[in-house]
Amino acid sequence: MGDTSTTQAQSLRSMNELVTVRQVAECVQLSRATIYNLVKDGKLRAVRVRRRTIRLNRDEVCAYFGL
Repeated sequence: MGDTSTTQAQSLRSMNELVTVRQVAECVQLSRATIYNLVKDGKLRAVRVRRRTIRLNRDEVCAYFGL
């Protein structure tokens, strides 16, 4: 079996430059609430694309989680 973190990194790296909170949460196996808290605490940067929708930079997410 392959290394799970390698599989997660490859799947996240293959996504568009801006990724959703749901995509990040699924790839790093954390809850969406945890990802939102990381954004709120300033540990991950996000951009608002609609009134209630945010996106995260894929490369910044990969760097933060060491993927």
